[in-house]
Formats: sequence, structure tokens, C-alpha cells
Amino acid sequence: MNMLSLDRRDNYVIIQLVHPPVNALNHAMISEIRKTMAKLDQDPEIHGAILTGRPGMFCAGLDIKELHSLERPQFREFLLTFRSMVKEIAAFSKPLVAAMTGHAPAGGCILGICCDYRVMAAGTYKIGLNEVPVGLYAPPYVLALYAQWIGQHAAYQALLEGRLFQAEEALSIGLVDELAAVEAVVSRAETQLRTYLALPSPAWKLTKRALRRDLLASFEVDLDQTLVSSEALWWEQGGRDVMGNIIQGLEKR
Repeated sequence: MNMLSLDRRDNYVIIQLVHPPVNALNHAMISEIRKTMAKLDQDPEIHGAILTGRPGMFCAGLDIKELHSLERPQFREFLLTFRSMVKEIAAFSKPLVAAMTGHAPAGGCILGICCDYRVMAAGTYKIGLNEVPVGLYAPPYVLALYAQWIGQHAAYQALLEGRLFQAEEALSIGLVDELAAVEAVVSRAETQLRTYLALPSPAWKLTKRALRRDLLASFEVDLDQTLVSSEALWWEQGGRDVMGNIIQGLEKR
């Protein structure tokens, strides 16, 4: 594996994103995440997992340079592959805790809200879904994921504004469950994971499945229309131009 590092701890695994410099989600990384999560879900010796990043950066979201370089067929394939990854993480049958060691905008936030519990680094780190300001479309399943944790009204407003929340505010609205010093985030995530693992596994899994039934159904809502809308926004309404300007700004830093 090139973009993930697995650390086995007794009956669980710590999955670390290791795609420098900001753990941006490109096609290769998404594919690796999907394969790893599927393997762990089927492994009877693995009872749970922690998803983490590096100090200061959990995941910066999609790899916008790669996204900007794609042709139409590749762009559609990327959208479908990303959606599949998110659904598969959300459907992971075992306890999954996010150890968010820093910033988690856009796709990084989505990874976190797929998990059962989120420990985030305290301080000036930010989390949220800022798709609209960068010219991207947040499909129905993203709203469902967001609303599961912060409520329908707050998710509605936050998505339309593309808001990013600092750690303390994220805690106050329920977007994350706990704050810890950067160096303590993973250990706090392990504590929570062990709490889940101490409970009867069959009952825990059935309860998680029931709680996520409506959420998982949202991945199938307006799928064709979602693809059409995303492509139209990207190709016909200047989404590539917006992204190109962002890339230029990043390269000048």
C-alpha cells in the first residue's frame, strides 16, 4: 500500500492516511481506501478501526489538481468511485472512530462524518463542507451525512454557505464529539473504540445498521440526476475555471 499505513493493535487497526502533503483524495487513494475497508470488514480478527491523518492535517479533501485534469468520462468515473467509497465507509459494519489530527475540510469532513465517533485536534483547525465556494455540488447523500450529526436546519445553512467551523464550534454543534491535543487525538480515539468493543458485538452491529438505514438509502436518491447536475456544474457552468483559479492561487504560495 502506498497511501495508507496500517498499525495492528490487538483486535483493531489504526488506518493512517499518508499521502503528502495534505492527504488529498485522488483516484488511487480512494481505491486503496475502498480495498482496505472491504478487507477489514470481512476479517474476523479485526473488530474495529480508527481512521487518522498526520499532525495538523487529517485530510484536505479531493485532489483538485487531479480533478481539474480529468476529461468528461474520467470525471464521471471519479464521482461514482468517490460516492462508492463514502457509502462503503458509512456502511462499515464494525466500530469506526475518526482521529482527526488537524484540518478536515470538504472530503476530509466527509470521511469523518462517515465514522461513528470523531475526536478532533483542539485549536485553530477547521472542519466543514465548503463545496459551494469552490464550485462543486453537494449531492443528497452528503446532506444526509451532515444532517445526521448537526441536524437538518444547520446542515442546510452550512452547506449553502460553505461554512468551515473551528474545532470548538464543531464540538458545540455536534459535528465532532470530543477535542484533544494533537498528540493525544489517536489515544483518545482508541479509548472510545475500546468502549465500543467492550459491548456485545452482534447487538452493536444490528443497532448501527438500523440507525444508518435511512442514511444508506440516501446514496441511491436521484443518482442519475446527481451525476447530470455535477457534470453540468463542472463543465458547462465554469466549475473547472473556479478550480483552476484556486490551483493557481495555491501554486503562488
